[in-house]
Amino acid sequence: MTGGPLGTSTNYRAPFLQVTGPNDEDMLKTWGSRLIGVKLIDRASDVSDEAIFMFTRKPPYMPLPNDGTPFRVRLGWSNTDVVLVGYYTFQRTHIFGSPKRGQQLHLICRSANLVEHFKAVDSQHFDKEGGHYTLGDVFQSIFRSTGQTVDVHPDIAKLEIPGGYLLRWNQSAIDFASELADANGAHVKIQGNKVLILKDYSKQSVSGKDLPRITIKYNDNYEFDVELEPRFEYRKVTASYLNTDEGRLESAEKTEGQGKDGDVLPHTYSSKDQAERAAAAVAAAWAANSGTGLFTSYGRPEAVADAPVKCTGFGPEIDGAAWISTIVTHDVNPEVGWVTTVETSIDP
Repeated sequence: MTGGPLGTSTNYRAPFLQVTGPNDEDMLKTWGSRLIGVKLIDRASDVSDEAIFMFTRKPPYMPLPNDGTPFRVRLGWSNTDVVLVGYYTFQRTHIFGSPKRGQQLHLICRSANLVEHFKAVDSQHFDKEGGHYTLGDVFQSIFRSTGQTVDVHPDIAKLEIPGGYLLRWNQSAIDFASELADANGAHVKIQGNKVLILKDYSKQSVSGKDLPRITIKYNDNYEFDVELEPRFEYRKVTASYLNTDEGRLESAEKTEGQGKDGDVLPHTYSSKDQAERAAAAVAAAWAANSGTGLFTSYGRPEAVADAPVKCTGFGPEIDGAAWISTIVTHDVNPEVGWVTTVETSIDP
């Protein structure tokens, strides 16, 4: 791809981009001048990461890849320091056009290929008698039939099963795992042949290693957009659970800040531990919603979702906030080279 203005209007720098298809085919040569841009999206959630390949569209029309066609993307500032590597499969097509801009074709690929094993409905129970002592044991069992490697953040893996028993009833593996992760302050991400169980707002990789901080300095060549809403810091979350010893419903609470406003989760949990974890997860999400930001800059190879973010030069309200990245988007195209957009929330 051709470089574009990065940092200042006189600084032109061309990134290194490589897209490999089936049988190690060099897709940049195959696609040629029809390719007008590549967008890589990394999310700190259970929504799949994406790669979007953008093309001009005119007769003779380019043939579409088969569903599930694999692509590998490598991105860096040279072929000797490539730091972004992603594996994606083709999922869907977006075709659009206008009289002034002509037609475009977008091939949308996702890091998660939800094969039938992930979507198959089944029932399971998890307890010590079955060899399930921790959530790490449970997540390994959920995905065992898929043939995928399962990596669980150590803080999540060591949690004991709430109440000593879990039941999956007529649910797919991915739905049950996502519900279990949400209730315990985590999220599920599928990348290629791996299932990752990541801890929410941890600023760490799945192995528990701290992610590098993203430092964003104000630059009038790049846009930013911030909203702050402190009222979300003052909320109380209450979750109910069944006290089986006494046969009655009881409550567990998690409070963020000093306010009196609060909410009650509608689901009744099977144990006090489970209710406390669910309340804490929702309270953390509320705290994160007290502020959101969007910052663009030149291509940042170190920028990934879930990393801590430090802003400088934007003023005290923004510079003084503790930010965490929620979505990182890398745009590579001939007009602007490589631009990274970091979307953030308040670090709870």
